[in-house]
Amino acid sequence: MIEEAFKNLAPVLKKVDDSWRATLGEFFAEREMNIFERRGVRPDEIRAVVPRHWSQPSDALRRVEALARARRSTEFQVLATLFKRVKNISKGFDGTFDSAHAARLVEPSEVALLKALQAKQPAIDQALSRDEYEVAMRELGDLSAPVDRFFTDVLVMAEDPSVRQARLALLTFLRRTILNIADIAEVAPEQT
Repeated sequence: MIEEAFKNLAPVLKKVDDSWRATLGEFFAEREMNIFERRGVRPDEIRAVVPRHWSQPSDALRRVEALARARRSTEFQVLATLFKRVKNISKGFDGTFDSAHAARLVEPSEVALLKALQAKQPAIDQALSRDEYEVAMRELGDLSAPVDRFFTDVLVMAEDPSVRQARLALLTFLRRTILNIADIAEVAPEQT
C-alpha cells in the first residue's frame, strides 16, 4: 500500500532519500499495536510480533493469536526464557551456519541441538508456508530441552575461535528460525 501510494505521488514529491519509509513503517506499526491492544491482546505478545510483521496486519493478528495459545505450553515458556539468552549471546553475530561450522560441533549437546533444529526446520517451514503459526510454535516448543541441555553443557564463548564461531553460528541459526515466527523472548516470564 505504501509503495503504491508513493508510485502515484512520486512525480509531485521531491525524494531526498528513503528515510521516510522507515518513519512511515514505524507509524503504521505503532497504529497496529494500538489496535491490537484495544482488542485485548497482551502487550508482550504484540511486541513479539508486530515490529517484524506489521506490514501484513491479518498475518500479524494470526501470529499474535497463535502466540497467545502457544505460551500456555511449559516447553514453549522454557524456550522463550532460553531465547532471551540466545539473543543476548548471538547479538551482533550475523554469520551463516554452514557445513564447516557443523563439522566443529562435537559436544553431544551441541550436536543434539543441531540435529533437533534440522529435524524441526522442515515442519516449521511447511507450517509457515501455510500460515499455521500455532503448529510452527509447537514445533519450536519441542526445541526447549535441546536448547536447555546446550546451555547447561556448553560454554558458547570457547577459547578456540573456530569452536566459538561454530557455536555462535548455531545459535544464530536458531535465532533466525525463531524470529521468523515471532520474538518469543518478549513473552518470557520474568525471572524472580
